[in-house]
Amino acid sequence: MSEKQSNEQVEAFLNKESQWQEEYKYLRALIFNETELEEAYKWMHPCYTLNNKNVVLIHGFKKLCCTIIS
Repeated sequence: MSEKQSNEQVEAFLNKESQWQEEYKYLRALIFNETELEEAYKWMHPCYTLNNKNVVLIHGFKKLCCTIIS
């Protein structure tokens, strides 16, 4: 089994100043490091997929940061 590769667009997204930067990095570490999901960048946000199907999206809103699970 090959090692998972991080997505350059997700890296740039996480390193950009944001009110949710710390939360984004925490959620990414939890999802990317602790699951078999692959990392992608869709709709201008980190997205995690299984067999090319969307499973989790990390998103920030004005008053909250969340994961959207499909």
